[in-house]
Amino acid sequence: MLGSILLYNLNSSAVINIKQLEFNRNMSYKEIVLERIKADKDLREKLNVVKEFSQKEGVLNPIITAGYIRDFILDGPQGDIDLVYTGSMKDNEALKIIRDIEKEQGLKESDWEPTNQNHWGYGQTTEEGIASFMHSINAVGITHNYKLIDPTGNGLSDMENKILRANQTNQKNGRTATVGLIGIRHMVNYSLMPAPETEEINKDAHNYWNLLSEDDKRSIKGIYEKTIDKNKFVELLKKYNFYNLVKKYL
Repeated sequence: MLGSILLYNLNSSAVINIKQLEFNRNMSYKEIVLERIKADKDLREKLNVVKEFSQKEGVLNPIITAGYIRDFILDGPQGDIDLVYTGSMKDNEALKIIRDIEKEQGLKESDWEPTNQNHWGYGQTTEEGIASFMHSINAVGITHNYKLIDPTGNGLSDMENKILRANQTNQKNGRTATVGLIGIRHMVNYSLMPAPETEEINKDAHNYWNLLSEDDKRSIKGIYEKTIDKNKFVELLKKYNFYNLVKKYL
């Protein structure tokens, strides 16, 4: 996808054809990602929605992030639009306002998932919340004024170098098990290799399976269904001693 794209000039209606952009030694990976974002009409429309949303009372620093941006950059199948922000506005109110903005801008409804980081306890700022996401490749975002956010400092470089890096674990409630299982899915879907410390987490994660609630255990079905190569996923479940624990939930 990086080989040849259309670059949209935000200051005019011109569209410029960029040939073999990834081979331009004067451009960093971050710059290439930004050009791709600017060239994508659908994402530009969504960022215009975020721009209008950012001006509403009770909304601070909204950022499109997590799976939506990860899959855009890594060419995965995009799903929900993860929009995180801080302030006083509640998630359900935010969704209603976003729907109104879409109507005002003549856009069809998209599958938005607005989340106020303050209400969920993921940090005082939006960037602190993003930095707490499970893996660095999820902890990358884009603002409405086209600023790439990478609060861990590893997200973009890990995408470029195909590395899986876990950000956090919480052994008290089985978080380590979830980090391991979702990490395995990412390894399969994006052909990633785990960083050394993440490989150790993957090896140990099965020991925390029984700390998960029954509902959390059943969520493995959704992780499995979102995996592109299910045979490879099962192969890695066996490698990391998960398979016998989770097979009845698949």
